[in-house]
Amino acid sequence: MACIERNAYPSPLNYYCYPKSVCTSVNETICHGIPDKYVLKDGDIINLDVTLYYGGKVFKKKSMSLNVLGFHGDYYVGEKAKQDPDTVRVVETARECLEYAIRVVKPGTLFRDIGSSVRFKKKKNEINNESYCGHGINRLFHCFPEVPHYGKNKAVGIAKSGMCFTIEPMISLGVWKFKILIFIFMGLIIGRLRLVMGKEVHN
Repeated sequence: MACIERNAYPSPLNYYCYPKSVCTSVNETICHGIPDKYVLKDGDIINLDVTLYYGGKVFKKKSMSLNVLGFHGDYYVGEKAKQDPDTVRVVETARECLEYAIRVVKPGTLFRDIGSSVRFKKKKNEINNESYCGHGINRLFHCFPEVPHYGKNKAVGIAKSGMCFTIEPMISLGVWKFKILIFIFMGLIIGRLRLVMGKEVHN
């Protein structure tokens, strides 16, 4: 309702059958977690992903030429999370990687160099997930360019003035292998301790 009251529409809702208006990824969920009846506990970490169409005739399927705005953040749940060394290490590493990547973005930056900057900033025992990328976001929810968050990638393209795309490094402790659960829109890390995703919509 908060979106509708402000002449906006929650982008995730009904996107590839996604049933909710926001993504809530808890602990081992890589991204696009579906809000449910799980009660957050002291010691959890949660990622909130809020994306919306803003302004325009959002209720007509033919009207897709709308700007997409977004907010993404990782949060500690309670004091236990803030006091756990592994939790703090993975959350803060993700934030550092995101901040470091943002610094290299300017007109003329190669998209593959954004991934290389994230790789440079990672610390020992953090493993950057190599299966999901940042992406263009504007008239379409997910579009060109792809923005990898790891080194030695083969991303094509150069950042230009006026482009809008996401940077969202995903950092885990342990292995980065994952599986898809429930919908094609939700991923879960297998055999690791914690995972977070820092995300920024960069224009």
